[in-house]
Amino acid sequence: MAMAVGDPSSPLSSTSILVAPLSTWPSAQAEGGQLCSNASLNATACGAGFETRVPSTPIFLPWHNPDNVISYDSLLTVQKLLCCYVNIFFLPVGVPVNILSCVVFVRQGLRDRMNLCLFCLAFVDLLFVVLMCLPGLVCLATTGCRRGSATSENNDDDGKEEEVERWWVVTLTLYMSGLYRLMIFASGCLTAFVAVDRCLGVCWPMQAAAFIKTRTVAWIILFTLVLLQLLCLPYPLKNQVSAVWDAGSNRTYYGLTVTTAYVHNRAAFDVFINVFDMCLLPFTTFAVVAVATSLTVVQLKRAIAWRERGGSTHGPHSSRQVALVKMLVVVCCIYMVTATPNVALGITRCLVKDFATNGRYYNIYLLASSLTFELAMVNSSVGFFVYVSQSSKFRRELLLYVSCKKAA
Repeated sequence: MAMAVGDPSSPLSSTSILVAPLSTWPSAQAEGGQLCSNASLNATACGAGFETRVPSTPIFLPWHNPDNVISYDSLLTVQKLLCCYVNIFFLPVGVPVNILSCVVFVRQGLRDRMNLCLFCLAFVDLLFVVLMCLPGLVCLATTGCRRGSATSENNDDDGKEEEVERWWVVTLTLYMSGLYRLMIFASGCLTAFVAVDRCLGVCWPMQAAAFIKTRTVAWIILFTLVLLQLLCLPYPLKNQVSAVWDAGSNRTYYGLTVTTAYVHNRAAFDVFINVFDMCLLPFTTFAVVAVATSLTVVQLKRAIAWRERGGSTHGPHSSRQVALVKMLVVVCCIYMVTATPNVALGITRCLVKDFATNGRYYNIYLLASSLTFELAMVNSSVGFFVYVSQSSKFRRELLLYVSCKKAA
């Protein structure tokens, strides 16, 4: 496949940067971190002033590497289906229910540390759903524009409009990738806070009430969010959108390639992304939620059995407390189910070097990442329904709010 870095006729040729993963270019260095090969690239596209050498090994674009489990066209089809249709389905569901959850928790009072945690969780879920739907809205808008001009018989114009659509979707996804990860990590950490809080409240209720204050929890949440933002900064700094023109099919491909910042600081980027972000943080969060939820369930069963044997209906483990704990256990279990593939993705990323955007398994890596984002969308959209079904206090406050809005 003959490739050139940027077709001069492409409307977005200025975005062309790299044409191969770093590992396949042992001797083809050029100015400014750009790479090109006399063997596979159009001479005019490489540009003047570049010193090029012909690599001794075959060169493949990461998305066209024959070791990929799926083809690049299949990846694009699945991504477009998820981006333009599946994600948009969550928009009318996830946005209103998370807004209602935020309103209800504010009305219940944020001085209660559990209301504060659940409010922050609903707010983070709301932002995640909105951000995930933005590329889909762009996709639908550009598709509608093409359909509106369907009377045109100029196939070249249609092809360029499709290129523009793909460029916008890939670019938005790239530069919001750090925010996507931030929201997923924040949701996991807030769920862990909820699980630990309930675990301490069930196992040591008097000590938890005395030492864990709402102000302390608020500061911990703020510090955690700032730290997570710093940990997610490498994502948009590692990759860039590159355009590669295939002279054989007269088609421009848009995909993710590494930046010069990553090339010069590869070790630091890999530690942050592969160790902390992809493996350590998701696994730690998952483990904390799993252990805290398990301890809560075991201790709650013991407390209920003890209360039934003693014939007591009072104490720290009242029926309302039991209902609250059961609701939060359901929330934590849903998180664990939807987060398990993300943990597996992170472990695989650490163990398989080429399972990355600059490796041989580019296509399957992006597909797996897209599917974990969809599961995160599910987790971000179902919390409201758990609260309504499990909490009578939440239902009463919600009905009161809806009735007040109708009266107004």
